[in-house]
Amino acid sequence: MNARWMPLSARTSQTTEQFDVLLEGIPTHLLESFDAWVDSALIAKTDLLIPTLRQELLRSFVRQSRHLISTEGEVYRVLRDIKTQYRTKSDFGLDLADYVLTHHQGRKTLGESLERMLKEAGSAWTVAESGETWSGATFQLQRRVSESVAVASRRVMDSTGRAGEHLRNAWSIAYGRNPDANAAYLEAVKAAEAAMVPVISPNNTKATLGTMLGDMKGMQGKLSIELTPKDASIASFDVVLGMCQLLWKSQPERHGTPEARPHSSVSAKAAEAAIHLALTIVQWFCGGIVVRS
Repeated sequence: MNARWMPLSARTSQTTEQFDVLLEGIPTHLLESFDAWVDSALIAKTDLLIPTLRQELLRSFVRQSRHLISTEGEVYRVLRDIKTQYRTKSDFGLDLADYVLTHHQGRKTLGESLERMLKEAGSAWTVAESGETWSGATFQLQRRVSESVAVASRRVMDSTGRAGEHLRNAWSIAYGRNPDANAAYLEAVKAAEAAMVPVISPNNTKATLGTMLGDMKGMQGKLSIELTPKDASIASFDVVLGMCQLLWKSQPERHGTPEARPHSSVSAKAAEAAIHLALTIVQWFCGGIVVRS
């Protein structure tokens, strides 16, 4: 077992808690390692072992990211310009890494090495699988959350079919480089809907969380819930119904409107809360904790 190492200077001073604070951007102590990672991602070797730039990858990154860099000229001059950019604008470096993790042919190996560096450097970012293409899994930078929470969440996503796909989308949208809280929340609701339909409204092809809440209100005594409180004042059915109501009634506006509405947006924290609430709902309905009697 490899225990996490902490410098003696941090262990023997009052800075231990400060040392554990996750760091934004590309911290100075990570730059040299990040430089080497960028070299390995952007330099290709020819049969004659002559270094060449992965120019089309870079040009595509420029087109899609709107970051301005020159891809013409001597290989190491272009790389110097790139490194100068992310030393002054860390968002540039993070966007470049995020693009490489999605589009590079060697993204799995590059992702593993980058994740090791980010974790050791105390970065607020982690490398996570984001999807699947014809050429294999894709990865992206995501906000780092507790490792135990991330592992448990991935377990639910991987074992719950279409509901898990919606959860994965919600997680990726909420914790990625370009978060969209509204979209993440709506994906969380879709995940709950996909999990609940077979139990609550199996014959309704147009069921939504809202219609299923109406159906549930008449199902007390018809649903079996594995958790049975010893305190008779706590009703398991009411808890499940309450979780689903909280998710449904806290969401942003689902329908398009000609004018912007103040309540049509949701905060990042609310989207994250919705995802973790949906994870529980999906696990309970897909895992047989909530079933028809």
